[in-house]
Amino acid sequence: MRLALIGSGMIVRELLSIVPEIPGMDVIAIQGRESSRDRVSALAQEHHVSRVYADLDECLNDPDIDVVYIGLPNDLHFEVARAALAAGKHVICEKPIVPTVAEFDSLIALARERGLILVEAITTQHLAAFRTVASRLPELGRIRLVESVYTQRSSRYDAFRDGAMPPAFDPARGGGALMDLGIYTLHGIVGVLGAPLRVDYRATLERGSDTSGVVTLEYADALGIGICAKDADGPSRTVVHGDEGWIEMHGAPNSGGPITMHLRGRDPERLDPTVHPHRMVEEMREFTRIIDAHDLDARDRLLAHSRTVVAALERARNDQRPA
Repeated sequence: MRLALIGSGMIVRELLSIVPEIPGMDVIAIQGRESSRDRVSALAQEHHVSRVYADLDECLNDPDIDVVYIGLPNDLHFEVARAALAAGKHVICEKPIVPTVAEFDSLIALARERGLILVEAITTQHLAAFRTVASRLPELGRIRLVESVYTQRSSRYDAFRDGAMPPAFDPARGGGALMDLGIYTLHGIVGVLGAPLRVDYRATLERGSDTSGVVTLEYADALGIGICAKDADGPSRTVVHGDEGWIEMHGAPNSGGPITMHLRGRDPERLDPTVHPHRMVEEMREFTRIIDAHDLDARDRLLAHSRTVVAALERARNDQRPA
């Protein structure tokens, strides 16, 4: 696929670092704001990207580009994704793809109308660690509880605490712990338990930003608990509890890690299904395959899952209450 990267922030830089690991991915352009032209040009030169655009429409009208990757702040995802689809480009959009079901359904309808691939870049759905957990679930008996924890003190937290409002914390820009880190816990929980009956979100609020919080997903006979924090550090992990045992993935929900399986009456079983040390490699290899094969069935499976998560995310944000 011939790819244009929209944005020049940290996530775009991470993607550029793994392009050699993605057969079939050819990055031919980077688009960024006019005010960032020097930085974008330097990034393009460093990674041998031939074209730099300051104007989004000019980038989307480039006939040599067939896919765009959106690595922008959350509040810009919808408009840029809609413009890219309207221009006939396949879209890979960073998580969370959009904050509301209405926006998501609008993008789905446009992608289907144009016969285009639209996917959310969310590593949890493509890591071998999560596939391994999913394959072992039947051994756990009835699933009673899924807990997923992602705590990572933000490099921007000190600036935020000193009075600044960087996009990663700004609620008007789609920032905050739930949208940044909690989204991974939601994807993991929904991947195991499906669509919840009820959603509740209790947050630690500073100047309107949820710097940390706990989201609860209620099911008929199970619970999902997601813990996220941008204002504190601690161990991150995902654990699925069943009445015949439990399985733990040691590591942040966005990157997977070694797994320990605990079944009643048996010694713990330790596994490490890691395919590549960088968390984005597996998802980008799969997106390249989907786009090259024009695999609409895979697109629709991924969109159905993402839509369920977006619905839970929207309910959690609407129900956000102080801790």
